[in-house]
Amino acid sequence: MQFRSGIGLALLLGLWGPAVGAESSLSPLALEQGPNQDELRTEALNLNNEGLKLKREGKWEVALGKYEKALALFQKLKERKSEGIALQNIGTLYDSLGQYDTALDYFKQSLTIRQELGDKKAEGLALNRIGSIYQSLGKYNKALEYHQTSLKIFNSLGNRQGESSSLNSIGILYYR
Repeated sequence: MQFRSGIGLALLLGLWGPAVGAESSLSPLALEQGPNQDELRTEALNLNNEGLKLKREGKWEVALGKYEKALALFQKLKERKSEGIALQNIGTLYDSLGQYDTALDYFKQSLTIRQELGDKKAEGLALNRIGSIYQSLGKYNKALEYHQTSLKIFNSLGNRQGESSSLNSIGILYYR
């Protein structure tokens, strides 16, 4: 699935945080003690959103830096769902750069988290992405396995859009 709008993707994934420059309601003492969990989360969300925007603008190296900083913060905060999303964003960027082995590593890490969380829809999406990477690597049987597993998940969820995406990916494999 391809998103044209980083903001739309951020909204869809629940990553849209408070507006940049929003006034803080923290006391001066709290500000002196350093950022709290909410501030770190907001910073991570903003970094992720900036990465989406920069990638869309073709500034991939700068976007990667933003994604990596966001990932580090999500890991520090132990926010597994957001960590999985950040890993997928990094994988997508490496896929765009044609660095398929690196993309595959990030997608697999994202898949593991999504499976741990029991997020079947996100698991189906990750499986489909991994299948596409295997296709780019010329490993067509492996790609088919991942696409078919993705299809089974979306079918069990009654997710027609996911089914369509998986079937489209399978069709592209057979078309090649």
